[in-house]
Amino acid sequence: MQGLVLPTWNARYPNLQRLRHEVNSMAESIVEALLDEIPPEEIRGIYLMGSGQKEWDSPIDYVPEISDVDIHIQFYSDTVWRQYIGTVPLAIEIQHKVEMLFLSKISKPLHTPRPQLLVINKMMHEFGFVYSPRHAVRVLYGEEYPRVSDRRLQRPKLQ
Repeated sequence: MQGLVLPTWNARYPNLQRLRHEVNSMAESIVEALLDEIPPEEIRGIYLMGSGQKEWDSPIDYVPEISDVDIHIQFYSDTVWRQYIGTVPLAIEIQHKVEMLFLSKISKPLHTPRPQLLVINKMMHEFGFVYSPRHAVRVLYGEEYPRVSDRRLQRPKLQ
């Protein structure tokens, strides 16, 4: 019985280094836009996760125009995020800035990476939330990514 054979990066696929550069440029653009709109003292950390961060062993690990660039942001306060990114107009304004910053870095991209911004403060109160392993996260700004044993970040127990 033969195991699953994954495709390898070759001339049939977009250039791996160029795609990685575009993903990293998108992540940088997101951080710049967020820090331009949100006072840095409000932000505990900004993190790159998912397929945008991990190694790409084959073309199915990152698929342009389908894979997301997952950015997680954590604020020091569990509620302050709403005033900076909690409405559609605020989110659109930041997204517009991200796009302009990205295009200033990459004038003729092979693709436009799809950013996805998630607020850790909101997610950690959802049922079943689990922090990602630290080795699967790249810190883009601020403090080290939280871990389960960090008691000050754990959500309160339900009674």
